[in-house]
Amino acid sequence: LSVKYIKYNTKDMIILDIDPVIMLIGKEVFDDEGNKIGKVVDLDRKDYDNDYKSIIVKKHFFSKPLSIPKRDIDVIEKNIILNTSYGD
Repeated sequence: LSVKYIKYNTKDMIILDIDPVIMLIGKEVFDDEGNKIGKVVDLDRKDYDNDYKSIIVKKHFFSKPLSIPKRDIDVIEKNIILNTSYGD
């Protein structure tokens, strides 16, 4: 973990100044038309930095994973909303 991400630390705790990118795992993903694409199951990360190239999404356990590049993501809040359509 880079020092640039630490807001405050003591010998007993560390408070981060950012949300770790791994917090995206488990979020539901919707396209720009409101269609549910699936849930984030993994990330294609950029080295060891707190950044990613794409999210890996699956609709259900046995479905084929879909890689969605960062440039296609519009909003990340409780859910992830894309800026484009992803049809079946």
